[in-house]
Amino acid sequence: MSVRCLAILYNDICHIQRCIVAMFCGAVLLPLFQNYIGMASLQDGIDYYSEVHTNMWTHIIHTLYMPWLAYGCFCIFSGLFCHTGVEAIQGIHVILCFYIGHYTLICPIYAILIYILYSYPALYAAARFHRFSPYNSEIVSEGALIVIGALVMQEYGGHYLSGDPPSRLEAIPNAILYAPYYTVNYF
Repeated sequence: MSVRCLAILYNDICHIQRCIVAMFCGAVLLPLFQNYIGMASLQDGIDYYSEVHTNMWTHIIHTLYMPWLAYGCFCIFSGLFCHTGVEAIQGIHVILCFYIGHYTLICPIYAILIYILYSYPALYAAARFHRFSPYNSEIVSEGALIVIGALVMQEYGGHYLSGDPPSRLEAIPNAILYAPYYTVNYF
């Protein structure tokens, strides 16, 4: 086996270890931290998020725009923290594993559906990534615009037009954790 093959194998093993650690953190450490700071976790977190998402129209709008929001966040992450395409793919995958580890405690089937639904925006964002260059600022800017657009569409198109109460500012950490779960929660 060549040195290059061993280096690739080592990199893959390290990535698998990072994914396992991320899943452990999402499944075990995050709920402990949430309980410690008094934040609703697991099903209680979903219920808290659902309090201002009662209308089916809001649910449909969130289901349509949450993958776009995730794509924008993945673009921002890649542009700011990654230097190679491999780093972008692996970093985004570790983030997905963190979420999936957490969601597995609520419902493993939904966790698999979420992984499938959000893998496409993750892979697309990683594919947009270029080697560290001036173009990364373009990716970060594009990601920020998409995040803003998706949030506006969810707030106006979902909450305002459906008659649901507006999103709560104090619930932003909860929304970051449970909005992706909400997109498959009713299907």
